[in-house]
Amino acid sequence: FSIFGHPLKLKGGITHDAVADLKLTGDNLSIKSLIVALGQAGLLKENRIDSGTVSISAIVKGALTEIAPDVNIDVNNFSVYNIPMKLKLAIPIAKITADTESINIKNSYALIEKTRIDVTGSLKNYLKNRLDMNLRAKLNGVYADLTGAALNLEKPELNLVLTRSEERRVGKECR
Repeated sequence: FSIFGHPLKLKGGITHDAVADLKLTGDNLSIKSLIVALGQAGLLKENRIDSGTVSISAIVKGALTEIAPDVNIDVNNFSVYNIPMKLKLAIPIAKITADTESINIKNSYALIEKTRIDVTGSLKNYLKNRLDMNLRAKLNGVYADLTGAALNLEKPELNLVLTRSEERRVGKECR
């Protein structure tokens, strides 16, 4: 099957006793088309998406009452201009993995206008009542860590620990 002409492949099946063994893959899917396909076309009124693709590989195994997903998402060359804020955001590359316990962000960075921000980290327990965040952003040699943040999803309270550190370079002069 396809989404706006971009093919998705689904392999595997579900047994008579409701045990799944499925693999969904899609390469270089248009982010703009996915937004429309997911019923979020309203976002395009204030956000001009100039480019961007996503590749996905999702494996779902187990009884349908206790599914164990394994998801890999690669975002490439995403560029959006927010019209009200007159702000350009680009995500040249982002690598995201997810399973039943956590969402992990690796080797990812964003450009806000021309300022690069490297992002890594994880969101844990996202399927439970308490979301734990451990994120790190690096901007011009300065790190901002969002660690130990816990969001109780039953009561909207956020406990947050934010730290800042500067990158130190140590070296010798050569003569």
